[in-house]
Amino acid sequence: MKITIERDALVAGLASAKRLVSHGNVMDVLKCCLLTAEDNSLLIAATDLNVSTTNKIPVDCQSHGSVVVDTVRLFKVASALAPGPVDIEFMPDDFAIKVKSGKRVAKIKTLDAEDYPKIDTGDDQKYCEIPPGVLVEMITKVIGAIGEEIGRYVLAGAYIEFVEDGGLLMAATDGHIMCRVSREINHNGLTADGVIVPRDGIVEILEASRCSPDSASVAISEKSFYFKTDDFSIAARTISGKFPLRSINQIVDLGWQSKAVVDTAQMVDAVKFASIGNLLSITMEFKPESIIVSGNNPLTGKAENEVDAKHDGDEMKFNVNPSLMIGSLKNMGEKTTIETIDELSPLLFRSDDKDYLAAVMIQRR
Repeated sequence: MKITIERDALVAGLASAKRLVSHGNVMDVLKCCLLTAEDNSLLIAATDLNVSTTNKIPVDCQSHGSVVVDTVRLFKVASALAPGPVDIEFMPDDFAIKVKSGKRVAKIKTLDAEDYPKIDTGDDQKYCEIPPGVLVEMITKVIGAIGEEIGRYVLAGAYIEFVEDGGLLMAATDGHIMCRVSREINHNGLTADGVIVPRDGIVEILEASRCSPDSASVAISEKSFYFKTDDFSIAARTISGKFPLRSINQIVDLGWQSKAVVDTAQMVDAVKFASIGNLLSITMEFKPESIIVSGNNPLTGKAENEVDAKHDGDEMKFNVNPSLMIGSLKNMGEKTTIETIDELSPLLFRSDDKDYLAAVMIQRR
């Protein structure tokens, strides 16, 4: 293998591979990426066995071949080079690649390409196009609700489903906060059971969508979720299990006994003020024309402020986690509608975006 590649293109192409190998893999081969030179392009493939990425970069290819190389070391070497052309050549006698730019030369040991895990490219899947901006918006709204892997593993990812009437549904919950968003897309009649995409896969799809201003395509299979552009692809193995979407829908359909419409920015500021001192719980009290938000720490004191609200229904008082409140409010529009049934039921947040909502569990007093 012998190629010439622009330094900036190499660094950018290694960025996603570097994120995957930074997850604490103990297998040496998973700390590496697979470099394949063919047809005046370089394919950089990486996997942690759950998420795989493939990046295609144009190069001047003098000879074809594949090698497996330490991702982080190659990234650091490339980052230390001056902008401009970089020569990369496999040295079979040394089992290494030589990276040369100007007067700087580095050799990096390699592994046999045949030892690298097979990469799922998703070439046999049926895709539908989706604007990358839509994916960025949807993921941004739900990613904060994804749970940790410890405990209920089905909550450690985002639920994604093609809905029959021509749309894409995304939801996430950690058991304390829930977010659900849907958008109309033309999925060409594709239907599939919803899948749970792990957090690492969601992060990679988000980063790739931000770098893809034109178009992208997605596909869902029984065991994987796929994302691709002209020169980049992601395959994320899905989490086995049943996502509690029905429970989320039941919260939405509960109705309300008390409803208040507030200015989103004012409510966020009120929650931050009441939780000064890193409080884990604050009190919200629904009044006829306002919501009183307060926080009390026996050691440091009390903070209280009042937010104007258009209130309809019963007066109520309950405790909530301020971080979860802010997480729900930050993706709302200018105005937020807060609904609840009683002092023990979840708070439901709605905004001008009728296809997005969030819910927060109440803390028992």
